[in-house]
Amino acid sequence: MNYEIDPTLNINSNALLLTDSPSYNHSKIEDFFLLSLANAKQSIKIATPYFTITNSLEKQLIIALKSNVDITIYFPGLPDKNFVYKVGLNQLNKFIKFGLKVKIYDDHFLHTKMGIIDDQVAW
Repeated sequence: MNYEIDPTLNINSNALLLTDSPSYNHSKIEDFFLLSLANAKQSIKIATPYFTITNSLEKQLIIALKSNVDITIYFPGLPDKNFVYKVGLNQLNKFIKFGLKVKIYDDHFLHTKMGIIDDQVAW
């Protein structure tokens, strides 16, 4: 993967900047999520207002759950877009049988988009 970082820059940081766009042929963000799921050893915590994922992410999520990675998704209790919200709940329900934990933020809309892998890597 090419993340367009100039190796000659002298930057002392543990941050990685990813750019993505619907106009790109390949999603760098999806690659990052796939690698994060594949490399998790203990836990994954994700907060998102919308849960719609690709087939590749779906398969990798199941593999992580079957590998005993503790995965929790934090999801809003109130939707901003009812249809998208119901699609997200439907998708989340598919993974509960594999051990996914879903925490609903009761009576509030949660617009946070973040994740923590093994309490070490965050986005």
